[in-house]
Amino acid sequence: MQILPFHIAAGREERTFATTVDDSPYVFRVYWNGRDRDEAGTRQGAWYFDVSEPDGTRIATGVKVVLGVFLARTTSHPLTRRGVLLAYDTTKKGREATQADIGWRVLVLWFPEVEILGTLQAAALDRA
Repeated sequence: MQILPFHIAAGREERTFATTVDDSPYVFRVYWNGRDRDEAGTRQGAWYFDVSEPDGTRIATGVKVVLGVFLARTTSHPLTRRGVLLAYDTTKKGREATQADIGWRVLVLWFPEVEILGTLQAAALDRA
């Protein structure tokens, strides 16, 4: 598992950073969309990200950071085929990231495929 550095300084709404995932370099742009609405239509705002290769080749754009789903799962790039990106609420209360706590309370993690498969297999054996 790898914690991606989605830390945004207080009062900032955007950050671009380069990082390495599974020995491959990537560039992430993380940004706040204050116009985003929840299921009831109430304006809440939400964090989004774009990810590209260092040469600018886009991998995924406009990915909303949401708990409980594999982020950017529709891309066929090795980043999301050799593993999964997940948002995780460290308080375990299931609250989505607010403008003030992305990268602190809500982390974006990358899990290699082997860890996901191992966890699923262990869970299946526990139920047997």
